[in-house]
Amino acid sequence: MAITLEELIGRATAGREPNSVKPFRPSWFYNLLEDPFWIWCHYHAPAAEKLDETTLFDRYRMAQGVVWEEQYVAARFPGEFRIEASWGVEALRDTLAAMLRGERVIHGGALWRLGDEIYGKADLLIRCDDGPSDLGAFHYTVQEVKNSATVKPHHQLQAAYSWMLGALQGRLPATAEVVLREEAGSVTAVTADFSAELQRQLAL
Repeated sequence: MAITLEELIGRATAGREPNSVKPFRPSWFYNLLEDPFWIWCHYHAPAAEKLDETTLFDRYRMAQGVVWEEQYVAARFPGEFRIEASWGVEALRDTLAAMLRGERVIHGGALWRLGDEIYGKADLLIRCDDGPSDLGAFHYTVQEVKNSATVKPHHQLQAAYSWMLGALQGRLPATAEVVLREEAGSVTAVTADFSAELQRQLAL
């Protein structure tokens, strides 16, 4: 019998409330590799001293990334199931319920591992019917959509979503796919290849 929604939520939260931890987000791997002082400040500096140093160019790059992701999803997966809630328990519950229903593609799925103090939102969860999981006769894999011509080290580490997904569904996906900028193709990362580096970076 497939796992229940409440059991999945238990795996995701480990019985902890989101505000009881200060979770790491896979999207922060760029900061961890390029600006580790930012990470230190996030966890240890006084909140009252925080300054927003996001530049106009940073905002432009992020906006262009959103545009490319929306274009890719609309062209490739026009009938995708989109998680409407941005963050919080509602987004988690909607994601896990969609996984249990076996939605073909889930856009913006919330994946939590509060027991390991990490959570985030995967760009796309893709259903695969070539092997079972605790969800049933299928499992999910991760696709991350990047507005980049090449795969960067932090992109591969962001495939941490595969590790989080595996812990939730009871089957570790063999691979995760990084979809690059239009006409640049995609790159498949083998989960085992980045797992050791992923755990080392998370330990920092």
